[in-house]
Amino acid sequence: MNYQTSTKIILFSFIAFIVGCAQPAGHAGQSLLKLARRQFEQKHYILTAHTLSDFLRDEPKSREVAYAHYLRGLCYRQSGPTKYALAKRDFRQAIRKATENTIKRQAHIALGHIDFESNPPNYESAANHYKNALSGLEEVPPKDAVLYRLGEALQGIGQWKDADIYFSRCFNGFKQSPFAHSARLRFGARTFRLQVGAFKSLTRAKKLAANLRQKDWPADWAARSTSGKLLYVVRTGQYQTFAEAQQGLSDLTRLYSDAMIVAAQLN
Repeated sequence: MNYQTSTKIILFSFIAFIVGCAQPAGHAGQSLLKLARRQFEQKHYILTAHTLSDFLRDEPKSREVAYAHYLRGLCYRQSGPTKYALAKRDFRQAIRKATENTIKRQAHIALGHIDFESNPPNYESAANHYKNALSGLEEVPPKDAVLYRLGEALQGIGQWKDADIYFSRCFNGFKQSPFAHSARLRFGARTFRLQVGAFKSLTRAKKLAANLRQKDWPADWAARSTSGKLLYVVRTGQYQTFAEAQQGLSDLTRLYSDAMIVAAQLN
């Protein structure tokens, strides 16, 4: 699944965050925020970030400061991994300055996504942010993405049974979500394995498994139904955490460049 395109970006109206004791931004500040929102909707992320920087310089104590940090953080996140550090700084500022829980939850989700999508992923930090976001989150997207990614992050740090709790909430509560299918596939997994190939031919699968065993990689094959088609997959290794599996993958790809990490049932 392409997480970047399937994970919904939430853009709020800043009016929803005009609460608390601070004074709202003046007319010039409101104009800057409206301009920033328009620029963001047009996907002019760098321009939006500059506009929001002007707002934060001119209106540092206004009610809309947390929203401005959140929106600028989204701009940096959309600009790619080289801007992730700036995005994280803004999301943390949004959490610190917000007086309304909705923006805090959305900033935690955004921080979780960054940790989840980083290379290598920081699953422990992502899981913590997703858990912080879940309380009070409405039963609509992006909650489905949060539940699924929280489950995957927990698997990544070896908390397999806990992951099933969130996967089940995802596929039971969001039956039509694209994340529900992935959650069902990962539900019940208890280990990471290295998948070296998937073949229509059982003979080819057996041959590859034998070759792996000759090279001191204890491998096996199993039949799997994928999209109504029967395939024979060849796998090796068992790893408790994603980090351990990554180390195994690094060693294996010297021999088989197409190998990949999969969550699997215990043999």
